[in-house]
Formats: sequence, C-alpha cells, structure tokens
Amino acid sequence: RVWNDQLRAVVRPDQTCAGSSLATQGNFVSNEKRVSADEFLFMSASVGDALQLQDYSPARSRYYTKLIGYVNKLSIVVTHPQAGEKLLGAGVGDAFLVRGFSGRTTYEFDTRILNIYTHPYPHLHLSFPEQVSTLELRGAMRIKVNLPCSVVASVDGLKMPATIADLSTSGTSIQSAAKLGKAGDTVQINFKLSVQGEESALVMPAVIRNAGDAGAGAAVTYGLEFVGVSTKARIALQSYVCIMLIGTNASE
Repeated sequence: RVWNDQLRAVVRPDQTCAGSSLATQGNFVSNEKRVSADEFLFMSASVGDALQLQDYSPARSRYYTKLIGYVNKLSIVVTHPQAGEKLLGAGVGDAFLVRGFSGRTTYEFDTRILNIYTHPYPHLHLSFPEQVSTLELRGAMRIKVNLPCSVVASVDGLKMPATIADLSTSGTSIQSAAKLGKAGDTVQINFKLSVQGEESALVMPAVIRNAGDAGAGAAVTYGLEFVGVSTKARIALQSYVCIMLIGTNASE
C-alpha cells in the first residue's frame, strides 16, 4: 500500500518528521503482510494507543485519536479527533485510512464511521476491518529530540540536569556534563512529553548501558534502558513515539 511504501522511503536517518528526525537501530524489514484484523488487534493493540485518521479528500487531511477499545468484528471505539481547537466535523459514513504503530509493527486499515457519540464523552464507533496491512521493523525506533530532563543517581540521590538526545519506547540517549554513573548503575529520569496538547510528567527508572568518554568540560553521552516502566508512562511514551512516527506536529 502507498503509505507503507512511503514509510520505507521516509524513515531514514537523514530525514525528518514533525521537526524531529527518525533513525533506527538496524534496518527495516520491507515485507508487508495482510493479517486478520481480529487476531492482530487482540495481540497488538492496547487501550490508549495513538492512531492517525487520514480522510480521502484531495487534501488527505490527517487527524489524531486514541484507541478506547473494540468489540470483535463489530466496531472499533476511538476518541473523537479534533480539528484545531474543535471536534472534527465528521459524519456517519465518512471513510478514513487508520494508521498506527505497535511495538515494532506499523499497521493500517480502511474504516468508516458507524456512529458518533457526545456522552459521556466525545467518541466514535468505526467499522471493524476484515484485514490489517502490517510492516515489521527490525530494531527499536529512535526519535531524535532535544528534551530537557533531570537524572537522579541511585548512589547519592542528587538530581542533575541533562538533555535527551534520542528516545524510543525501550530506552534513551542523554547528554550531561555531570557524571551520572557507570554501566550497570540505575538512575531515574524525569521529563515531560506533550501529546496532542496533553502534557505528561514521566518518571522513568533506567539502567545505564554505556557511557561515553568525558572530554574537558564536554557533555558525556549515556545510553540508558528503561526498566519497570508503569503502564501510564508506557502509554504516554508509546503515544509520543507513535505520533512522531506517523507524522503529526507533536510538541517537544
């Protein structure tokens, strides 16, 4: 399909997406699959996953929503997407191409709005697809960012400033002029992410996997792996990475 073809071309280390460049620890596996929707959603989709809805107008406008849940073979329930500061003026029967990202798999499927609800909160019921197109990625997706953070070392408990240079759902690379520890040490990283206007303050336990050499007065780059991540933090982090991956203007 067109989008998966574009994805293979777009997500190269030298290209950018929504102000941040995308890189991978490894290469893309270019084989596309079409799988049963009920099996895929059961195994891969999670409540809170970020999704992109692209309409079929000449402008191919894109909107962003979150998965609330689904009833197998009947409907998929998502939050009502916004267009600017207002709810999207969509109608029953409107068609969209849905795109998402789960773990190391990108996926897409066609759907139509079955019904629109405003209570107890705005949400949509989308038609349940028969099949989903998927594309497997090899290695973890890293998004190059420039996010301020603080790091608390487990040894002395001191909070030290640092900058997140890249970010994935499994870990991060940070830079700091302060000594944060050595390989194998545990730390706590505190930072904020803004996803679709919602700000999340994350407290992420991590293990230092590698540390660069410290030059005179230069910042040191540390590679860290997240451990024991809470469900709330995982959803926020996955949504941020996903939205950056599928091309929205998520703010840093």
